[in-house]
Amino acid sequence: MNKNVIRAIAIVEMIGGIVGVATFFFLGIKVFSNILIASILSFFIALYILSFLAGLWLWKFSRRGIILSVIMQLLQIPIISFSSLYYKFFSGLNVSLGFFQSKLSFYFNLGSSWELNIPNTDEPSGFGLNIVAIIFLICLLKFKKAISSSQPSKA
Repeated sequence: MNKNVIRAIAIVEMIGGIVGVATFFFLGIKVFSNILIASILSFFIALYILSFLAGLWLWKFSRRGIILSVIMQLLQIPIISFSSLYYKFFSGLNVSLGFFQSKLSFYFNLGSSWELNIPNTDEPSGFGLNIVAIIFLICLLKFKKAISSSQPSKA
């Protein structure tokens, strides 16, 4: 796996993390007054911080960067929308295909976004996949395998 591809993934993760955290500063302090909302927001802020760290460590080709980047990509793959739940999360880049209300949908987003609705009263039912996250995940797993096989085994 080309190291430049891995570095590009690292850049997307770092930029996505920075943009994700920055968006919370635009929300203002008032939304943090409700403990449940504050807990959910804190969780997503933590994910964006982890996205930045994953990219930073991946840039250095560290093992923890690869592992954290794999986890971050797994979290970004599904877009789930049912009557009881709507979930989407992406950090940096989203190109997704979905099937919502019997219609094929295509989305392209730069930046960072998240949404969690319990219960889901706003979004149509369906399921989608972030194609970029799937491609990044495949690249990361190939890179992990390549560096694991190039290291001498310990006897």
